[in-house]
Amino acid sequence: MRHFAERGAPDEDGLLTLGWHGPYRGIAQDYSGPGSPYWAAKGLFGLALPADHPVWTAVEEPLPVETGDFTRVVRAPGWLVSGTRADGVVRVVNHGTDHSHEGSDLADAPLYARLGYSTATFPLLTGDPLDQSVAVLDEKGRASHRTGFTAGPVRALPSGTLTGSSRWRAHWGGQGPGPDHGYSRAGAGMRHGPEVEVVSLVRGAWEVRLTRLIGQPHRLRMGGWPSPEGGPATRVHGGPGLSEAGTEVAATPLGERTLVPWCATPGAAEPGRWYAAALLLGDGDQPPVIDDRKVTWPDGTIDDLPETVTLSGLSK
Repeated sequence: MRHFAERGAPDEDGLLTLGWHGPYRGIAQDYSGPGSPYWAAKGLFGLALPADHPVWTAVEEPLPVETGDFTRVVRAPGWLVSGTRADGVVRVVNHGTDHSHEGSDLADAPLYARLGYSTATFPLLTGDPLDQSVAVLDEKGRASHRTGFTAGPVRALPSGTLTGSSRWRAHWGGQGPGPDHGYSRAGAGMRHGPEVEVVSLVRGAWEVRLTRLIGQPHRLRMGGWPSPEGGPATRVHGGPGLSEAGTEVAATPLGERTLVPWCATPGAAEPGRWYAAALLLGDGDQPPVIDDRKVTWPDGTIDDLPETVTLSGLSK
């Protein structure tokens, strides 16, 4: 309650609005209405509990991220979870959840189908996938969708580094009517491109993202974390072949200026070739060093790349 009261809720009329830290109509979905913000009243339900209930008498415990760095592998939804005490950020790298099912032919739902979510960011709700995405760009520069992907295994390596993967057929198409960011919609005239395979290695505030195309050559783009201006640092370091880079500025409920770094191939990516990038959200000066067989992390830990991945030329 204090968090939102200090940021302008309720408004000057004493009302809760559709938004986060204030009115933001773009967050509404097609079922939202004037009464939707009052679901927040559920947060006050605990006031009905008696004073001697454990909710009030139990000693407050710190969150895991408040006591140190931690990691979790959550296998059912295909999540790699990494929390870092230095910046207080908890990240979820998502290789299993898209609010649909394997093989479906749908446009992505930003609230479900992104490759990553965190406690300090909010996905872009409009436009083609950019933030936390691996996208194939068509001849007009439009980014592909990943919904309907096949989830690979997620696990922790002996070093403590987390790894997971997913694979999908890139596809493009129009969106259906109405706000669609809460769930996937069928697109008009879906077109299909090459298959995309992604492998993630996660340690601390960094992710090493490995990607290849299987099929037709197309431009390949990797999008980073969408951090609001003044929020945690967000960076993308592209490896060989990902020489184009930039930062897009967009609006989210967390800030009108949300920064999304990206890197891309200048031309068509070579089918079958693995491309690598390092993505940061939070505190982190030096990026991990990636060569053709291993990753050396900023803390000195060295992990071998998966046997199926060969990054030819990265050690030069």
